[in-house]
Amino acid sequence: LFGLQHVRLFCDLKTISPRLNTLFLIMISICSLLVLCSFIFPYETAIRLSTLFAILGASTCLIGSIIANRKGKRYTRTYILGWAGYLASILTYTLTALGVLPRNELIAWSQELGFINLVIFTTIAQLDQYLQAQKHHESEQISALEALGYAEKKYRSLFENAVEGIFQLDKRGLIVNINNAYVRISGVDNKQALIDEHILPYSLGFLPTAEST
Repeated sequence: LFGLQHVRLFCDLKTISPRLNTLFLIMISICSLLVLCSFIFPYETAIRLSTLFAILGASTCLIGSIIANRKGKRYTRTYILGWAGYLASILTYTLTALGVLPRNELIAWSQELGFINLVIFTTIAQLDQYLQAQKHHESEQISALEALGYAEKKYRSLFENAVEGIFQLDKRGLIVNINNAYVRISGVDNKQALIDEHILPYSLGFLPTAEST
């Protein structure tokens, strides 16, 4: 029950495969119903149904992990190994219970070993997911900074090469930046000197008094 839900969320099945996500939801509902019915069914029947559904559930989780990996979820690589090992342990235990495989100490602990294997590989997969998400975030930041730098360079080119005189003001209304056309209009050779005069752009302070009135 919890394994199905974890695979559904961890592999983001709702996004990559809506149909498979629906199948998982149906199996989760059936599993929940079996848990409730286990209090009514005879013990042997409940054990058989639990074993059967465990095999089906583990197989479905393995298939879901493989599909997610093929859809680009690379962090599911170790997740696949975890579910493959868990499914193998359940099958081994079942075949032993049916008398197909001989019983020994290793097989007797197969389910426990399979669960430990699942926990270890799931932890590794979650760490891999975090690292890949962090790497993707850093890549997006680099792309955003590059785009910002390109936009600033483009704006600077438009500002400096415009045929109209363009200026920037501070809060007091004084010029803090001007483009080349503005310098040519003012007739001043030194751009910084014009800015340092702290004149108002609309005062035409760079013109003779007779022309500015």
